[in-house]
Amino acid sequence: PLMLQLFIVFYVPGIMFNAPMRDRMLATLIAFIINYACYFSEIYRGGIESIAQGQYEAGQVLGMTKAQIFFKVILLQVIKRIVPPMGN
Repeated sequence: PLMLQLFIVFYVPGIMFNAPMRDRMLATLIAFIINYACYFSEIYRGGIESIAQGQYEAGQVLGMTKAQIFFKVILLQVIKRIVPPMGN
């Protein structure tokens, strides 16, 4: 939960290291970055896992390297699937 992360980022450095967070905006930015990085990583993971195994195999049959398969076949399909959840 975001509220808990805000409390942790703002108060824990002062309790553990005797170095209180003086800038509220910085604490807020750190908490939001941590929160949304985790949220977006789950969206990307789900999008990549939703691509059928046959797409990977089709790229291999065409003689593509793993990087080419990912960037030219998989990523294009993933982007179409993750745009709606990211806009939420």
